[in-house]
Parts: sequence; C-alpha cells; structure tokens
Amino acid sequence: MKIKYDKIFVIGFNKTATSTFQWLFKENDLPTQHVSKWDVPNYTCFGDNGDKNDFKNLDKNYPNSLFILNVRPLSDWLISRFKHGLREDSPNWAHPYNIEKCNKWLTDREKHHSELLSHFKGCPEKLIIIDTSKCGWQNYVADL
Repeated sequence: MKIKYDKIFVIGFNKTATSTFQWLFKENDLPTQHVSKWDVPNYTCFGDNGDKNDFKNLDKNYPNSLFILNVRPLSDWLISRFKHGLREDSPNWAHPYNIEKCNKWLTDREKHHSELLSHFKGCPEKLIIIDTSKCGWQNYVADL
C-alpha cells in the first residue's frame, strides 16, 4: 500500500488509543513502532509516548510527514492513566495517584497541545487531531 506521507507520527499522550493506532497501521501493512524511543529511519509509523518525542525536529527532518494528535475526553484519559498505574504492585509513573500528579499531567498536556498548535499554525494540513472516543476515527485514519 502506498501512503501519501513519508512518516506518520502519533504525537499525543499514552492512554489515547496508541495500541489501536499500532494495530491499524499493521493491518494496513505499514511498518510501525510502538515504543517510547523511536527508530525513525527504519519505520514509517510511530506511536506511544509521542508527547516525549521532539515533533519540531521530526517535522524539520521529515517534512513530508503527517502528525496525529490523538486525544480523548479529559476525565477518561486521567482515569485510564491511573488505572494503568494499578497494573503493577510497586510505585510507577502513574501510581500512587494523587492530585499533584493529576495537575502535572493536565499542565503537561495543555503545554504540549499548545506548542503543537502553534508550531503547525502555518501548515495545518500536516497536523490532524483525532478524538479517539468518536465513532469512525479508525476508518478516517485508514483512508489517509
């Protein structure tokens, strides 16, 4: 399958359907990587912890790329993150949960989204925002 873009970067936070994006890319025979540290030269599609990757340098180095900001309703996202932290017995990035951690996540999310919108203001065709709680988003992405 030929795609319109050299690379597709899913640059939202975890717990916003990053595993579903990976499945979708694989189903469309696209080389995908679902890890925190991306091996950009050797794959086409990327997800998981996209907020931790330098989208400005990725855009500069791969100008024919699509960036997908994957989001979901705020309360669902926070609850999912805290539930993820309960998968392990010991303290981890999401557990124990508390108001300070919640506030930091909210601040980080707002900052990341603001920086993305500002960066892509001059070329909005390079950034799409996908609300993964909406029906049909997978078909929309697959059609791209």
